[in-house]
Amino acid sequence: MNKVLVALALFAPAFAADECAVTEVDVHSTEGSADRGSLELDEANPCIDAALGYAPLRDDLANVPCDDAGAQSATDVTVGAVGEMDPGLDPIEDYNAMGMCTVNIHWHIGAEHRSEGVYDETFDFDHPALHDDDAHRKLAWTNGKQRPNGRRKLAGGRVGHMCKNAKDMHDANDPMVADEYDWKYCEGMHVGLTYEFHWPHSSLGACQTKWQYQYHFLDGVLCGATQGNVDIATASALLSDRTHGIGVEGQVYTIGSTTGDAADNEICRGTGGLVTWHQDRQCHLLEASTMDNICRQMLVISADDMSPDVAPHGARETVSASLSDTPYTP
Repeated sequence: MNKVLVALALFAPAFAADECAVTEVDVHSTEGSADRGSLELDEANPCIDAALGYAPLRDDLANVPCDDAGAQSATDVTVGAVGEMDPGLDPIEDYNAMGMCTVNIHWHIGAEHRSEGVYDETFDFDHPALHDDDAHRKLAWTNGKQRPNGRRKLAGGRVGHMCKNAKDMHDANDPMVADEYDWKYCEGMHVGLTYEFHWPHSSLGACQTKWQYQYHFLDGVLCGATQGNVDIATASALLSDRTHGIGVEGQVYTIGSTTGDAADNEICRGTGGLVTWHQDRQCHLLEASTMDNICRQMLVISADDMSPDVAPHGARETVSASLSDTPYTP
């Protein structure tokens, strides 16, 4: 067993938290090795349909017009922010108590959520990487689902909110962000920029197995439903009555040298109303070498190919109050 140390915000959805702590996420590999090269890579992935190449329920959770969608993520989590939609689910305060494990880690260039005065629209600045067409590469699979032998197409991704600490360091020519890091495992990452990290969790994940971590994250959160050949109506009922739970922990980092934008306010995620969120209000610093090591572990530990997630995804536009519920704070 291998353990990845990551900083997680321990909070609940639309649950905005001001504190975070360091926790351990168990990631399993084959006995005695963390090298993906030693895994039986011809073994069938139990979290996808072999004919489709992805979890079948993903077809039922495609993006939809926002008028037909439930409450969305990428909300304003500022203290006192109010959403206009009723929450589809009561918040899950304790993911572990629900038997939920982490099934993926990925990140977005800039924050999708908004925390006024911490990461918001006022902290934009002119970073050299923002002029590079390949700087913020977004993975764009054919039809968003196919997994063609680990090869991926690259396209520009939308940039989200920068952190105040990132702008302050940039404007002050702070040595911490003066030099680019020699990235060996992460792709398209840049010192001095802000990234929002997401850790999807699910009680339907392949928890405590080598298939726990999945790309695409929906394959991971729906793994049990795929294995049980569950239809969307049954899956929705199981999530709504809390037989099972799906949630995401989110935290925002600025990378220092020494931590999906297909939806907006018109096209929304079809998962609205089924997923609960824990989103940290604060912005943290993450050393580039630590970030690169996270990418290394993603590449060598999981039985699934996580390489598409070692590059940042584009950031969704922060959703309007009319498409969100009110962040829950205990």
